[in-house]
Amino acid sequence: MAGDWAGPSGPGHLSLMGSFLPHNWISHRDDDAVVRNRDAVLQFDLERFFAAAGTLPELKALRPLLEAAARGIEFTGRTAVQGAEAMEAVNGTFGLRRLAAAAELLAVLAESPESERRYLDSRGGSYRLDASEAVGLSRDAFSRLLAKATGADFNRTVTRMRLTEACRLLRGTDLPVSDICYRVGFTNLSNFNRHFRATTGTTPSRYRRIDQL
Repeated sequence: MAGDWAGPSGPGHLSLMGSFLPHNWISHRDDDAVVRNRDAVLQFDLERFFAAAGTLPELKALRPLLEAAARGIEFTGRTAVQGAEAMEAVNGTFGLRRLAAAAELLAVLAESPESERRYLDSRGGSYRLDASEAVGLSRDAFSRLLAKATGADFNRTVTRMRLTEACRLLRGTDLPVSDICYRVGFTNLSNFNRHFRATTGTTPSRYRRIDQL
């Protein structure tokens, strides 16, 4: 799902989702089934790319791609194959090698022909919500509806959002882990560390060290 679009995905699916575009992938499987290497996700700060273009003119070539990603782009054909290979190459690299591998991935996507792009959301990704917006449902009803649509109930969705923000703060600030814990909405440091490890496979402190390599 990407904005108001919904469709099938499977092995080899490659897509780019812009900031604030609601999106989700749902796998229908038995609860005890394990699909190893089911997916790979690479997140980056759009504003940092645009800011860096001021000193690295080569990055300006990415602007059309990243702006188009506001609608969500699914890549097909040769681009999907080459992009998947480039994305897998990012895994396990650090420092300058990771930067080079990520640049190669973005180059493949930026140079992809229109015939190998499918633009998904029809609204252009205009989903910045006012904080006062309400859905007119009780919390329990909303949670059930959310779980039916996305596979994750309200509490799990909120936890994911908190951990995503925690990862951003660990990468982009020098705030102590304890401060980040409380800033993103956790009230207990042990609980924060437990959820963070379960989601990322590592501790907040090690996550920050790995990102800085």
